[in-house]
Amino acid sequence: TSATVSGADLPSPGTYRYYSWYAYDAFGNQSGTTQDYIRMNAQIPISTPTYPTNGATVNNGGAITFTTSAVSDGDGQTPQYYFRVATGSDGETGVVCNSGWQTSTSYSCNPGVGTFYWHVYTYDGISQTSPNYTYSFYNNAQPSVVSSSPAGTFGAGARTFTTVYSDPNGATDISYVHLLINSGVDGNNVAFYGYYVRASNSCSIYGSDTNGLWNAAPYAQPNVTLTSCSSVASGNTLTVTWNLNFTNWSEASMGSYGYVGDNSTWASGWSGSLATVTVDT
Repeated sequence: TSATVSGADLPSPGTYRYYSWYAYDAFGNQSGTTQDYIRMNAQIPISTPTYPTNGATVNNGGAITFTTSAVSDGDGQTPQYYFRVATGSDGETGVVCNSGWQTSTSYSCNPGVGTFYWHVYTYDGISQTSPNYTYSFYNNAQPSVVSSSPAGTFGAGARTFTTVYSDPNGATDISYVHLLINSGVDGNNVAFYGYYVRASNSCSIYGSDTNGLWNAAPYAQPNVTLTSCSSVASGNTLTVTWNLNFTNWSEASMGSYGYVGDNSTWASGWSGSLATVTVDT
């Protein structure tokens, strides 16, 4: 047997309505009374992810704080949130971070570097929602300068310099690099200031004027010729070879300095001196 309860007989969300029933037979015999109740649960709203936004590049490379919109439960229960981060575009395949149910609308985890997908579930203790959106983001790590060689004293003629740069997102994430041979990171006494673009495998010379100001490439520097350049990408490392020819220059105890920028315009900043170089032609 069954009974249907509807309309005004239903309790409002968060409240209870009690019912009792009994049975009797054709001879008038009546059973004892059975009691029960109904509690109507309001469906908890869906929470919308707020950060990182869909398609965002996060210049972090480490832990990210994910945030989502707060919701209110219609019958006063405490909303809970579940954050999930994954490598699959469905936000479920290849899970790298799970928050578990929590009352906070923010959650921090380090998914690693690269492209990830995330979404949020909500729950009121009785029922839960499915996510309304799955957002993607790219976790970008800062590139760095590793080394420059050789060091030493060089006279006039051809010299080959090798610089090494690194990017946790992979060598193909490196956009451009610089090699500066100078008495410091400024525009004075520049022996060589090179600019290399990975995508086009091209290089050119920057220089300085008499006021010590940088000039954009290409720049004709009278004391050095950049004859060619090349690079090799391997894993997270990009190695650039600079083939130079020095003439009519004398400068002692200069440093080799490096700089690297990635495809998302995040740069390392200038390194400290990587090697001591003297050019005496």
